[in-house]
Amino acid sequence: MPSVCELEEFSQAILRNSERVRKALPIWTKLKPGAEWEVVQKQARTDFWENVIGKLPGKYAALNPRTRLIARACGAEAILSLDLLGRF
Repeated sequence: MPSVCELEEFSQAILRNSERVRKALPIWTKLKPGAEWEVVQKQARTDFWENVIGKLPGKYAALNPRTRLIARACGAEAILSLDLLGRF
């Protein structure tokens, strides 16, 4: 288990390097005003969605959302049918 000092040093190292890493990314060298920015922005969003977050393919079945009231509690339960196995 890391100590508090080790966690602090790890966080500080990330912060020290973050500006250099950000400036090394190609998006910051492509910043231009006007229509060029729109193209760069669209490419950056697509890259972030597909490579950083992880875009799920659109070939999976419908979620089939359902809700029901829970008698013992003041609330509801939401159910989504996720069948992700073999869909990719």
